[in-house]
Amino acid sequence: MKFRLFLSALGATLSFDILAIDSDPAELDTVVITATRTETPSRQIGSSVTVLTAEDIKERGIYSVDQILRIVPGLDVAQSGGPGRETSVFLRGANSGQTIVLIDWTEMNDPSSANAGFDFANLTVDNIERIEILRGAASSVYGSEAIGGVINIITKKGTGKPKLKASVDGGTYDTWRVMGDVAGGDPSLNYSLTASHREIRGFSAADQHFGATERDGYRNTTISTRLDGKPADDLELGWSLRYDEGFTKLDNYDFLRRRPVDDPNFTGTTNELYTRGFGTLKLFDNLWEQTAGIAYTRVDRQYDNAANPDDPFPFRAAYLGEKIKGNWLNTLRPHETNTVSFGIDDEEDTMTIVEPSPFVKSYNTLGYFLEDQINPFDGWSTTVNVRHDHNNFVGGKTTWRVSQVWTAPHLETRLKANYGTGFKVPALAQLYDPLYDTGNPNLRPETSTNWDVGIEQPFWGAVRGNAGIVYFNNRFNDLIQFDPVAFRMENINNATAKGVETYVELNPLAGLDIRGTYTYMESRDQDTGTPLYQRARNKGAFDLNYRFGSDANVHANIVMAGPRLSTGNRIAAGYVILNLAASYEVSDRLSLWTRVDNALNKWYEEVYGYGATGAAAYGGLNLTY
Repeated sequence: MKFRLFLSALGATLSFDILAIDSDPAELDTVVITATRTETPSRQIGSSVTVLTAEDIKERGIYSVDQILRIVPGLDVAQSGGPGRETSVFLRGANSGQTIVLIDWTEMNDPSSANAGFDFANLTVDNIERIEILRGAASSVYGSEAIGGVINIITKKGTGKPKLKASVDGGTYDTWRVMGDVAGGDPSLNYSLTASHREIRGFSAADQHFGATERDGYRNTTISTRLDGKPADDLELGWSLRYDEGFTKLDNYDFLRRRPVDDPNFTGTTNELYTRGFGTLKLFDNLWEQTAGIAYTRVDRQYDNAANPDDPFPFRAAYLGEKIKGNWLNTLRPHETNTVSFGIDDEEDTMTIVEPSPFVKSYNTLGYFLEDQINPFDGWSTTVNVRHDHNNFVGGKTTWRVSQVWTAPHLETRLKANYGTGFKVPALAQLYDPLYDTGNPNLRPETSTNWDVGIEQPFWGAVRGNAGIVYFNNRFNDLIQFDPVAFRMENINNATAKGVETYVELNPLAGLDIRGTYTYMESRDQDTGTPLYQRARNKGAFDLNYRFGSDANVHANIVMAGPRLSTGNRIAAGYVILNLAASYEVSDRLSLWTRVDNALNKWYEEVYGYGATGAAAYGGLNLTY
């Protein structure tokens, strides 16, 4: 369980980030994977990690991953319009391309995009078991692109007798969705398969507040499957695949008015494929565990904008990003107080421009890493890791991190601290740009120095829960931006992002969970003195969930964000919105649910000039066999 409380006073912001417990301190030993790439009890992790579960997703009745990420402290979400439009995530002030997104250890970042980032536009919650969000530099563990952190998505393993689940739902904006799911298994073999299709006529991607009237629709088809088996007690084999296809109507951008405008002919289609196979071998009574895997990522994006009276210049473009990544991870446990991990990652990234002018470029990055987790006595944990990556275009870079956590006996107060470095190889689109000739093959990697300190305190009694506060300080150097004088990409910017994340999680009554986060962050471009784009100084979330026995559940969610610098150097206004959800288990086979987004029908924007949902109601039913 997780519990959070929203605090605010005189415009200051606090946000607590906790791993929840119940009534026993031993439950602090929730296992977290993302911080170290090995299963580690949470009380031994000094990094800031938020864990979102399938139950969290179910309580909210949501469709897409970006909807639940908005409650994570230190994380900003910016969606350029409604469902299916470009959706970027910023962790602790880092750029959107400086966060690695994984699904079942397959990297989802697109090598053909402008900054090699990941677009959350088409990522649904189908078949997801949990999401772990690691905040802070993780390049010493994951290599390039992990300056801001890691978002790790883990899909469901089937268990027990085969179960078939079917659901149908619909609602405002002519929305409808159908989904089917089958899962099952035993210790020797388990499987899960989910398929869904959703369509929505939607609302204008350009904000109706500025006179846009066209309805920009969206459709999504997603297939997700996972297969795991144990042919022997010391051997595990697995394979996962996720495919989605998204089609959306888009709007154009008016550079004179510095905002988007209706465009009836502009469409975008995206096909994404992520798949990985792996094998894990345990030797010498689990003293030595090694995992070898190979993953393939393919992101195919196509844009078509036919001529119309307001835009007489037709445009077509098609991009293909591919990534092949092999890894070999070894974990040694020579003593109960020591865990050593080391391994190799080998990655090949390819950017292909199919239209308007065929062009192909690729590069290879080879990384070696070593990590030591030391737990000399109960309550004391030190983690040290170092990594060297070599890219055949920009050379080598070594990164490192030290993480410390100390837990006071009896009180269970946790003091933690981290210090580390990060880096990011320039995106292929930044090195080479045949369309506009702005690429620069002489770019250096972006780098960062990051540190944070924090305290967490669980408590028991009449009101159980947890609370914590973390101060973080990030410095980014050699950031890559377009230089209008040289008319090409250059390492011209330095930036900082520092602030406080706090959280409270409470369980005051049986069945009642209260959860709140609040983040205060000062971000600044050190060369221009301006705030960084799309990073709100103040942001927070409040969740209240109540379960009526085992049959019914109600949920209320408040999301707030302060003003932030946005597109066209305009200020996007702050907002506070209320979302509601409820579900009812009619029987073991039938359940009903409903959700209301923006229940108070507030006008707001996440990105200046782009539309966001008004009050919208949805509902559906689930059948299980």
